[in-house]
Amino acid sequence: MKFIIVGLGNFGASLAEKLTEQGNEVIGIDIKMNKVTALKDTVSHTICMDATDKTTVADLPLENTDIVIICIGEDRGTNVIVTALFKNLGVKRLISRSTDDLHENILKALNVNEIAKPEVESAERWAKKLCLKGIVDSFNLNQYHSVVEVETPSVFVGKTINEIGFREKFNVLLLTIIKPSSKISFFGKSNKEHITGIPDPETIIEREDILVLYGNSKDLQKIIKKNEI
Repeated sequence: MKFIIVGLGNFGASLAEKLTEQGNEVIGIDIKMNKVTALKDTVSHTICMDATDKTTVADLPLENTDIVIICIGEDRGTNVIVTALFKNLGVKRLISRSTDDLHENILKALNVNEIAKPEVESAERWAKKLCLKGIVDSFNLNQYHSVVEVETPSVFVGKTINEIGFREKFNVLLLTIIKPSSKISFFGKSNKEHITGIPDPETIIEREDILVLYGNSKDLQKIIKKNEI
């Protein structure tokens, strides 16, 4: 995949490096030359430029870029300006960083629905979510083992847990299932999530289910990749 990351502070630089390590093409942008120079050997491409300049930004390969991530954190005003600029240029997918609740609300007012919160989520978790289709969230327990939330692969829909054989065929444990549910109120429908607890082997997997799995990262990949089929 092809990424543009604007803002190479701690979060942006770490994310750019991890995405590059995973085989993606990454353009890292910052207005400070020292930050650009520091990453020239570990990120695919680095550019020193003012991302608030519409003419310069428009010259970037936006049509060929899958995801643009605004990681500017020091200056909320600049973050909002740059986010709005890329939004108006119609990039395929836009993610922006927020520093607090007010900042997040401003980004949402710009119709930016994907917001990164480095104080809560690490660059490593974001890199994993961006690179692996179907990953909702993940938590690394150590170098080799993780707990991941995965969208249900279509090949599992309609089968029981016993039929799928998570332990026998994939060597992973299904810890629980997160099922979307809705409650009708006087004001309309509000979506909620329901965690089933330890699932029964005869539980039938449904299309909207989120599977919470534990195992070795290599074994988890076998299930994650089924979302790419």
